[in-house]
Amino acid sequence: MVPALGRRVPGPKLDSTEDLP
Repeated sequence: MVPALGRRVPGPKLDSTEDLP
């Protein structure tokens, strides 16, 4: 998993808590 939660990662959306503009 991505160590940075709540951050948009370059690729498939692994975390549903990504930053929304």
